[in-house]
Amino acid sequence: MTAAVYARLVEQQRCRWNAIIPVLFPSLSVHPAWGTLTVEDLLSHAAGLTDSFIDGDWLDARRADPASPRDQRRALVQRILSAPPPETHGVYRYGNLNYVLVGAAMEEATDTSWEKIMRSELFEPLRIEEVGFGAPPRNGPWGRIISDGAMTSIDPAGVADNPAILWPSGGVHIAPASYAQFMSIFLRTGSPLVRPDTLAHLLTPAQPGLGYAGGWSLEGTTISPADTHGHNGSNSFWFATAIIERHAGRGYAAVTNCGGDRGEVTTTRLIEALRARTPAT
Repeated sequence: MTAAVYARLVEQQRCRWNAIIPVLFPSLSVHPAWGTLTVEDLLSHAAGLTDSFIDGDWLDARRADPASPRDQRRALVQRILSAPPPETHGVYRYGNLNYVLVGAAMEEATDTSWEKIMRSELFEPLRIEEVGFGAPPRNGPWGRIISDGAMTSIDPAGVADNPAILWPSGGVHIAPASYAQFMSIFLRTGSPLVRPDTLAHLLTPAQPGLGYAGGWSLEGTTISPADTHGHNGSNSFWFATAIIERHAGRGYAAVTNCGGDRGEVTTTRLIEALRARTPAT
């Protein structure tokens, strides 16, 4: 979602394609090693940035931090950019922090929090109402974890999601029908959110052969957009898997309130069953 909204901001001339990291964060001190890396590198997980320093203590400290999520992100970006990327540029290495940096760049460009940007540039244009940030409300299903072989439900009022600093990398809760609305833009060449050429750029990897761009793993033809897009993710308490089949004009998504390997297996099997029951075209 963060990637799609960045693309929309490009059309509004508030953000830019091919923007290098120092341009994304003009007021911050940036190590020279980041000097040629672009927003597309971040969107393709090819900037050499991983989640190497994120652990339980770091997450707890961010939850306890009284600073706003926007201020926390800015401080995090300064920490990251003050040293060289920890991994090799141009090589796919998944890291949530890539999309946190994109979200922070959107905040820098618009002088608005990522949360407000998402509401004004994604949820409102698509008329999505059953949506929010962090854990879903208490009156719905609760996320669960497996501990010592037993399933434990996690109260959404407690520690039931990643801290807000990380939300640009996957901190939206959304009703299934509303998620289908979002997925549909990838079947309608971007409409009504972005133009077809904008969507094509978004779904083009930073370098040939990377196989990832704009929030999706890409399969099929190397001509952008690829035939099939896939994504899965978890906050440890929930698991979601989504597949877009552009050539068939279909999308599939499955969500379960259980994280980890069990959640991945459950959602993968659900989608496999749905695809098996769908007539071939």
